[in-house]
Amino acid sequence: MKVLQLIDSLHIGGAERVAVTYANMLAREIEGSYVCATREEGVLKETLSKEVSYLFLEKKKSLDMRAIRVLTQFIKKESITHVHAHGTSYFLATLVKMRCSNLKLIWHNHHGASVQLKGLKLRVLKLCSRYFDCIFTVNNDLKKWAVQSLNTRVVEYVPNFVSFRESKKNIKPILAGNRNKRVIYLANLRGPKNHLFLCNAFEQVIASVPDATLHLVGNDFNDEYSRKLKKFIESRALINHIFIHGGQSNPDSYLNECSIGVIASSSEGLPMSLLEYGRAGLAVVSTNVGQCEEVIGDGGLVVASNDVPAMKNAILNLLKNERVRGELGAKFKTRVKERYALQRVQEDILRIYRNLVENK
Repeated sequence: MKVLQLIDSLHIGGAERVAVTYANMLAREIEGSYVCATREEGVLKETLSKEVSYLFLEKKKSLDMRAIRVLTQFIKKESITHVHAHGTSYFLATLVKMRCSNLKLIWHNHHGASVQLKGLKLRVLKLCSRYFDCIFTVNNDLKKWAVQSLNTRVVEYVPNFVSFRESKKNIKPILAGNRNKRVIYLANLRGPKNHLFLCNAFEQVIASVPDATLHLVGNDFNDEYSRKLKKFIESRALINHIFIHGGQSNPDSYLNECSIGVIASSSEGLPMSLLEYGRAGLAVVSTNVGQCEEVIGDGGLVVASNDVPAMKNAILNLLKNERVRGELGAKFKTRVKERYALQRVQEDILRIYRNLVENK
């Protein structure tokens, strides 16, 4: 069995980290593990295992005949059996599947906002889904939507996972503030991540805890969303309390210097950052979107999306109560290790891959 993970870029993001994690995990378990970045490379390329084979397509447009030809030739040359397409890379994967009928095509839907698709985007996805052999979803709501809305017979809920294997030691970043008063949000600066909502709540937090700091770690695309966020921070005189660090190839080193992890999103699937908070032993506060509430269970605090007072009060509760913060951090770490560690999910992934070959 040879499996290729297909992803638009290797910039830092949830889907991108999942693709790399899958490839690295599979390299130890199957005959061949591959990653193909279709449009752009990125810092996650550095985290690929030496056992993972890599292809960069430099795809320029949606219908790029050169990219289709190169990827098809690569798949045939390497005798790849499965293409695991993440996010919007399903379109390219479908065009390749039309040329390689024996190829098993898996689409991995990471995004909770998919259920709001309509118009041309939904019609294209429905058409492509006829060629999918399987759909992976990161929460049960997405699974129900795929079963009802798309044309793929096999739909599996496969939760994201993290590895608890010892990782290489990273240089400690120098962060402002006291470690016990640091809050971190690991998320690219994108609309669904709802940073302004969190910053509004945090402005009220520092009225009660003046030495609290908020650290935003994720790709900054320097777009209108980013400009509005920076303008808010400057106009409210929060530059000594809220810090934008950009995308980092070693987010664990930032998590290890903080005590509280936050998810503020308005929509989600199952964010990798939430599992990474658990692995780092952080106390967590999350909006009740996607699979977050189920993942957290009684190991953290959950608030309604866009509820500024609730978010403020939850963060204050953890900042002011070291015992509760420690207990919830330890409980959530245990929960993630028991339910969302690589070893727990790996067997299901390999079983699904094998079944696609056996059940022709």
